[in-house]
Amino acid sequence: MQKNNILLGSLLLSLIWLIATIVIGGMTYPNYNHLSQFISELGATGAPYAGWVNYLGFVPTEIFMLIFIAVVYSSLQRNKLMMLGLFFLTLYAGALIVAAIYSCDFTCRPAQASMDHNLHMAFGMFAYLFAISGIILLSIDSKKWPQAKYIHLSGSAIGITALILILNFDPDSDFVGLVQRIVEFLLYLWFLLLAIYIYKSKPERLF
Repeated sequence: MQKNNILLGSLLLSLIWLIATIVIGGMTYPNYNHLSQFISELGATGAPYAGWVNYLGFVPTEIFMLIFIAVVYSSLQRNKLMMLGLFFLTLYAGALIVAAIYSCDFTCRPAQASMDHNLHMAFGMFAYLFAISGIILLSIDSKKWPQAKYIHLSGSAIGITALILILNFDPDSDFVGLVQRIVEFLLYLWFLLLAIYIYKSKPERLF
């Protein structure tokens, strides 16, 4: 039971921390628009309280995510596909920590990008691709889990939907911020479904 509490607690902390970072960061950023601006702009070079947003907002969010991934790893029956899926999720959280350390340039749309900006954008994009890969791999593996059809179907649907959104990401769109937030919502939705499945499953089936 304690493991399950850590499982749900770490995921919910990651989600709540991210939401609080975005909301509070947006409130302290003059004229910030959640529909049209990247989440990363809250921690961009020259943004108000950028350091606080990155190191007390984005980094802890992913630390909680890494704890969640570790508990999932200790809860599921180990096989190559499951381990590969969780490896990609670990890369996802790790890449976002790196992206928080290397901030994008102010507004994240510079005329001449700095090295930090390029690193930020590369790790940010790879992070989403890692997350999508991990979810799809785990959803495939879940076909072998007892009473986990909804995990398989939701993982496939969410993974494909998120991938389509990411591959059609348009930085110049008036709704790029909304699209990014939809992707974040989809990822966390599946993580929550996975956590609930593990939480409700009997120990002899998973642990």
